[in-house]
Amino acid sequence: MSRRAPAWLFALAASPAFLGCGEPRQEKLNVVIVSLDTLRADALGAYGEARPTSPTFDRFAAQSVVFESAFSQAPMTAPSHMTLFTSLQPSVHRVVNLMGEAIRAKAEEGEESVQWRVDPAVTTLSEVFRAGGWRTAAFHGGGNLTQSLGFDQGFEWYDGKPKNGMNANAERLFDFAQSEAWLDAHADEPFFLFLHTYLPHAPYAPPPPWDRAFDPDYDGPIPYREAYVRAMTSGEPGPPAPGPDASPTRQRMAKHTPWQFWGYVDPDDPRELEHLKALYAGDVRTTDDALATMLAALERRGLAERTLVIVLSDHGEGFGERGYFEHPGKLHRELVHVPLAVRGPGLAPRRVRAPVGLIDVAPTVCELAGLAAPPEMQGRSLAALLRGVDEPPRAVWSEFVWRWRNGPNGPEPLDFVRARRDERFTVIATKKGAAATVELYDRTNDPLERTDLAALPEHTARLEAFVGELAVHESECAAVRARWQTLPMGELEEGAFDELRKLGYAR
Repeated sequence: MSRRAPAWLFALAASPAFLGCGEPRQEKLNVVIVSLDTLRADALGAYGEARPTSPTFDRFAAQSVVFESAFSQAPMTAPSHMTLFTSLQPSVHRVVNLMGEAIRAKAEEGEESVQWRVDPAVTTLSEVFRAGGWRTAAFHGGGNLTQSLGFDQGFEWYDGKPKNGMNANAERLFDFAQSEAWLDAHADEPFFLFLHTYLPHAPYAPPPPWDRAFDPDYDGPIPYREAYVRAMTSGEPGPPAPGPDASPTRQRMAKHTPWQFWGYVDPDDPRELEHLKALYAGDVRTTDDALATMLAALERRGLAERTLVIVLSDHGEGFGERGYFEHPGKLHRELVHVPLAVRGPGLAPRRVRAPVGLIDVAPTVCELAGLAAPPEMQGRSLAALLRGVDEPPRAVWSEFVWRWRNGPNGPEPLDFVRARRDERFTVIATKKGAAATVELYDRTNDPLERTDLAALPEHTARLEAFVGELAVHESECAAVRARWQTLPMGELEEGAFDELRKLGYAR
């Protein structure tokens, strides 16, 4: 059971003004947030992909407000989703991905983990809705969305068990039956529903026909779904370790879990890389089919006309553009440019070019539902943009913390990377120990952020201004962070390590 919501929320929920001057309960706006994990924006037709990877999302986008320049605040699942739910920067809520092996070792030694959960005093989006009279539920893919990090706050039902059908890339693919049963039970009540699937997260193992649809002539060593699942479930030995002459990239990826997939991949071979991307495209198409099931369930129940539906991803994925794969602690475009499409009553389809962040989703949803957003939220409401009113653009910050130090108000960032994106420029500042670097990209002329302009003298003034902006951002985050305690992670649910292992976070 989730903790009780703050008293101010119950008082607000009981006020006549909050209730919409006596509007009947069934007139409240339903909200469904669909998170498709690890889905980079440019893998979708609505964002430029030429292959037929996303017919359902593309149709949804044509009916929605599409944010062309939406950016995640972190390149990993746990910090990104906690920002989605709290509208706090990752360095403020301090939640990071589960550290698989480290957590297990600490637990076995009887030591307290250094893994932190969100302070229960932080008000989440689900808590706002629950206090306002909405039914709240989440069906998710487990792993880094564990309740031990505080993600269950405000949810009456928080389900990350394999039987809920949302744990993609395991023995059982997407199955919406559990979520539909919950909808049937609450279709006549206002509801806030969060749906999450790890499709298309690695390992890329789409089912037929999408396993071969985008590269039908491949006959190399990378396993298809049937071989991968068989190896994972039967304990079959994986491939031999790469020899000493293998590239550093292959050496690094071959150590990755699940070994039965990455152990066969040579990411430095152009042909293998082409097939890796094709498998990811197949996973994207499988994800799109899952989205079709979700949306059809709303249509069949007559809920679409009174439901706000938001489809997004928590972060993107790298395919060797800068020498790395998957989504390590970097903030380049391929890792943080995410889809964000919003469909709802009274919202005319349009495309918005202004940069926005996932940090803006929570205050936006609150305003659209007629709820007061908690004052500590760092994002801004996008409701005006959704309604067709242009506003002055605002820079979007993303960040990732590698190492923390103990400060007077608890742990604070020591080694980190932060990125600032305005309408045209991206600046990425990295600090590790005594070393500090900065990158500058002009997205007007270099939309993929490949050409670093930081060394050019004509940009000196711009970078000097960024130093001041970074100082202001750090100061603002520190002031908000000081309000919250740093608490150890709660006990992991049964089966959590199995989910982490399947996704490559633990052995």
